[in-house]
Amino acid sequence: MNKETRNSLISGAIFLAFGIYLYFSGIGFEGRMRPPMNGDVGPAFMPKLIGIFIMLLSLGLLLSNLIPYLMKRKAGTAVSEPRQKATFSVKVVLTVVLMFLYMLLLSPVGFILSSIAYLFAQMAVIEGTLTRKKCLVFGSISVVSPVLIYLVFVHVFSLMLPAGILG
Repeated sequence: MNKETRNSLISGAIFLAFGIYLYFSGIGFEGRMRPPMNGDVGPAFMPKLIGIFIMLLSLGLLLSNLIPYLMKRKAGTAVSEPRQKATFSVKVVLTVVLMFLYMLLLSPVGFILSSIAYLFAQMAVIEGTLTRKKCLVFGSISVVSPVLIYLVFVHVFSLMLPAGILG
């Protein structure tokens, strides 16, 4: 088993466990909160939904790596792959820093403003070079997405997101 396959299997197993944990922790919300009324989905809906998605994606990752490995093993073919050097990526570090800042600013600043800033900064980090056109596209996506997400969560799912300084 090569390193990439092994890492994918480990990641898939970890995320599968996390998805299962998230799903069952969502079930725990049902007993602690008021029952849903008037078609509300209740506080357990989103953790359970996200848990299901994470479980499905991690199962896909596990199966997409495990099935080819087992088929090669059954056929008796060993594929030798060249070793790759580990690379240090500044983009990965900046992404982790941006996520941490987003997490810190979410409650005091609010979902909409912190999401606008995070999305624009994250797209800029991923893209690397910015042009006027890219800034306009990134800015548009960064403004429209959080506003739509906020409206869906508040008015469709009846779930409050942090309002922060706008609230």
